[in-house]
Amino acid sequence: MAWAISLLVIALLLVILEIFIPSAGLIGIMAAGFAAAAIYLAFKENPKVGYAFLTITIVSTPIVFIAGLHYFPKTPIGKRLILKPNTETAKHRGIDGVSDEDFSVLVGKTGIAKSNLMPSGIIEIDDIRYSAVCQGTVIDAESEIVVVGLEGNSIIVDLKEV
Repeated sequence: MAWAISLLVIALLLVILEIFIPSAGLIGIMAAGFAAAAIYLAFKENPKVGYAFLTITIVSTPIVFIAGLHYFPKTPIGKRLILKPNTETAKHRGIDGVSDEDFSVLVGKTGIAKSNLMPSGIIEIDDIRYSAVCQGTVIDAESEIVVVGLEGNSIIVDLKEV
């Protein structure tokens, strides 16, 4: 009976370990083997004990797995593997996509390229960032640009001629 309990505890510990160590399922297969051996030994002892072990295994394995998934993001490995939520606002990353804003007021205005435009990137005009597209050549970051037109919701820019 002590062997069956020990094997079941080892199986549950291996289930937890499977969450924290990437093993392509090898540790999970070992956990299933230990659980099967524990259930076999329990049935060999007494059928009632075997059914009790089977029930404990069926109930405790998902609970242990879910608890492991709950605590995984708080571990050092989990912190490195799980992405943090994006905290940038539209002002930080530029206004992109479909917008109700009227960009026609920007035509003729000058600004600074905040990223390389090849052909798209981020520009800043009057301390507001926008997504923009350049015509033809690549525009380096920190270059002065001028808005030459609009195409749908796309702001078309070119290098400002000195």
